[in-house]
Amino acid sequence: MTLQIPPVLSSMSALGMALVHGLGIVSTGSCEMKELSDHGRDSLELLLSKCMIPALPLYIAGVHADTTVHGTVSATLKTFSLALVLVVVLH
Repeated sequence: MTLQIPPVLSSMSALGMALVHGLGIVSTGSCEMKELSDHGRDSLELLLSKCMIPALPLYIAGVHADTTVHGTVSATLKTFSLALVLVVVLH
């Protein structure tokens, strides 16, 4: 079961809005807009630290279980080891 949530904006639109928002805060010196951004940041940090990061090991275990069930462990390990060797060699 997966939850499909469509994005509100494309990545470039969101980056553009963030840039305009940040430049607007700096150029106007608006304390209210800065506080609003700070509260949004605090909310996201709380969500990440209390929900997403603790659930990450469960997600990783689920991915490993899925690759085991479908029998793709050897192919996945071969691809991972090739990528690791390339990173080490090109570093």
